[in-house]
Amino acid sequence: MKRLTLWVALLFSASLWVGNYTVDASHSNVGFKIKHLMISNVKGGFDKFEGVFEYDDKSKTLKSMEGNISVDSINTANAKRDEHLKNEDFFDAAKYPTIGFKLTKAEGDKTTGALTMYGVSKEIYPRT
Repeated sequence: MKRLTLWVALLFSASLWVGNYTVDASHSNVGFKIKHLMISNVKGGFDKFEGVFEYDDKSKTLKSMEGNISVDSINTANAKRDEHLKNEDFFDAAKYPTIGFKLTKAEGDKTTGALTMYGVSKEIYPRT
């Protein structure tokens, strides 16, 4: 019984340092900026998205991270352009309704992950 109590205490104390978090969409954004005709920039974002991550406060490391964006929620402040971006010329939201990301590696402040668009996943990594 002492051994079981010790294991439960160890597991509980370890979980004090690891936190599971959900992205608060009301205090977050997913945005982009695209150069248009080499003259100006078009800014936009996605209004519907979700994400979760696990962070170990003791070791200061990101353990996992995953997120999804609803392609149909694209917003560039121009309804006609948004509809064009949703069609098969660009995102094809009817066929591929989400864009996803899943962390595959985290070292310090550099992360690598799989970005999934059009049903295809590719590894992305930070520029150095």
